[in-house]
Amino acid sequence: MFDGDPLTFFSSPDASDSWVGLDFGEPVNIDRILYMPRSDGNIVTYGDEYELKYWDGNGWNSLGRKIADNVHVTFENCPVGALFLLHDCTRAYFYIRKR
Repeated sequence: MFDGDPLTFFSSPDASDSWVGLDFGEPVNIDRILYMPRSDGNIVTYGDEYELKYWDGNGWNSLGRKIADNVHVTFENCPVGALFLLHDCTRAYFYIRKR
């Protein structure tokens, strides 16, 4: 629940009597709570760096890199009707399938 990894989650076999708590050991002020629903990782993650590329028929062109300051990231000057690829440069997961 509190490891900072959006791909881990809490699951209980007893949905009616389960809860999660956090003991700070002393009184603290909480100024925000960030909730991330369970996901397969195909999301924009706060703090990760992303690069947006588009295909122009001859190759991939970069529209730059930005760090997500929310659960979305915005790029300017995107061509209309293009094929886009958003790459998480921070996590850079690569899946290799062996035959």
